[in-house]
Amino acid sequence: LVYSWGSPSQRPGWASSSKALFSTLLFFAIQEGLVGSVDDRIADLGWPLTQADETMTFRDLANMVSGYSLPEGPGTHWAYNDYAVTLFKRSVLEGVFGVNAADPGAVTDLIDDPALLGPLRFEDGGLVQIRNPPGTPEVNMTARDYARVGLLWLNRGHWDGTQLLDPDFFDQYAQPLVPAELLRTAGGGPDDYLNIDTDGGPNDQTGLGPGIFGFMWWFNPGRSTWPDAPADTFQANGRWNHATVTVIPSLGLVAAWGGGVDSDAELFAGPMNAILEPLVNSVTPRCSDGLDNDGDGLVDFGEDPGCSDPLDALETSALACDDGLDNDGDGLCDQADPGCASPLYPREDPDCDDGLDNDGDGRIDWDGAGVALPDPGCFGGADNSETAGKASCGLGSGLEAAGWSLLLGLALVLRRRFRSTES
Repeated sequence: LVYSWGSPSQRPGWASSSKALFSTLLFFAIQEGLVGSVDDRIADLGWPLTQADETMTFRDLANMVSGYSLPEGPGTHWAYNDYAVTLFKRSVLEGVFGVNAADPGAVTDLIDDPALLGPLRFEDGGLVQIRNPPGTPEVNMTARDYARVGLLWLNRGHWDGTQLLDPDFFDQYAQPLVPAELLRTAGGGPDDYLNIDTDGGPNDQTGLGPGIFGFMWWFNPGRSTWPDAPADTFQANGRWNHATVTVIPSLGLVAAWGGGVDSDAELFAGPMNAILEPLVNSVTPRCSDGLDNDGDGLVDFGEDPGCSDPLDALETSALACDDGLDNDGDGLCDQADPGCASPLYPREDPDCDDGLDNDGDGRIDWDGAGVALPDPGCFGGADNSETAGKASCGLGSGLEAAGWSLLLGLALVLRRRFRSTES
């Protein structure tokens, strides 16, 4: 916690900001094998959908394109639709996890399960309250507790040294997924034929969403939503700016607050931009703060390979030895991993430093790993091939594998910097 104002133990009533929590639970369900993918049909959970709605998926519901209670079919039109949100919450809680959505204790126990969000160590209890109708939960956490969910998204599923959720979930779904050209619903109804009721609002609340919404979060591609915030900013927003969780990965920042002034559903982005501008301006990027923030012995832009720009807030990079993750599952990350002699190494377990005889010649790694003779095909611990004397197709036979390992690391860094320069 860097800064707080008001009472961080207050429960502001998160309203639609709550929706992001249920996308998170869906990812856990997929990871545990309870759901095949976000494209599984919810009709398979036993919902008696109409023929027109039979193809409806979790993805449709999470992206607000389900068409439930509206005249259009799934995936064809945008509608910020709280009847569909009820269907989404109950499908995740009751259909997938088998938990009574109207029981706050059962929902809290699910969220706090050690295999789900329990490792976030929520400190203030009372995680949800039940909205009646429709008898579904909304987040009732304090600001400091709900900010932890935002921090989990910022860290792409990584928490306190453990990868709780596969980073692929965030690579695929932490982005705008509603096509910019998708038309808004014609409205009407609501035809709530399942009698599930609304999660709070009507079934067509705003035309904003196509091109900037996905999996219950609002995004900022090209700074099109909030011009004075970084393009990677995303936000869970309740009651049109009343309560929000804002995540800015490039600044390493999560901010959660409630009690704001409700805005117009069609115009909420403008007032939020005015709030985000001073927040963004208050942050000192980690790539220009004079500190070694990721513990690799290198400091700031110009020295740390994770810094592509002085304004880059994170010193970690996409390289396996500089990304803040335990990529080879040995419980050690980056420079603490014996496979990482440098943050430039592209792997934490190259073939010449993994303790295995990868080419079947009875010799192991560059140093024998303490159990065998060194492999003559290894030219150092960074070498990713124990096989010597092989030509690199189209690149000549005189280039050694060790050189290519180092060059690969350099190429990745240089390519990232060039891409940053071009942008």
